[in-house]
Amino acid sequence: MTPSLPPKDQKYRNLLCELRSMQKVVVAFSGGLDSTFLLHAARQALADDVLAVTIAADYTPESEVEEAKRTAQAVNVRHRDLSREHGLVWDKPSGACLLSRIPHDTRIESVELRRIDQAEALLKNLGLTAVRLRSHGDLARIEVPHDRVAGMVEADRRHGIDARLKALGYRYVTVDLAGYRMGSLNEKTA
Repeated sequence: MTPSLPPKDQKYRNLLCELRSMQKVVVAFSGGLDSTFLLHAARQALADDVLAVTIAADYTPESEVEEAKRTAQAVNVRHRDLSREHGLVWDKPSGACLLSRIPHDTRIESVELRRIDQAEALLKNLGLTAVRLRSHGDLARIEVPHDRVAGMVEADRRHGIDARLKALGYRYVTVDLAGYRMGSLNEKTA
């Protein structure tokens, strides 16, 4: 009697078998957990017959595209960046989409999306890895994990966050006392 594989191992082997049957694949690659897992499995199943494709639209943070390129390179897969210059868009953005930084019913402008991207890159470069900048016109609302909220005043003192965000065109810079939470612009007020 042949011992059976644990269900997760058998599912993975089934995935590899399905990928091999395709002979060549293109993986829509965001650089996130799911697409990285699929890219790794495709590389394992098909060796060099895998292409990772990332689409960069105005609402995709530049850092996400760069991270996707680095990850594909680490997995040793060819990577193609299909960017906004190619006129390619899709209607279901990823969770890291910059559109989630702007309140509903707000006109979206490319310049505003780039400003948000620059502001978040600035904050991340200061070591704030879990950070969102919600842009309310001339007001920048910074969300960091609740345990980091109190330290934002000191971070501003040391790094000039307020002045640097104002240099990007914000008139007011605030820290959300409720801390970082996904979907905060969808919350209903009591």
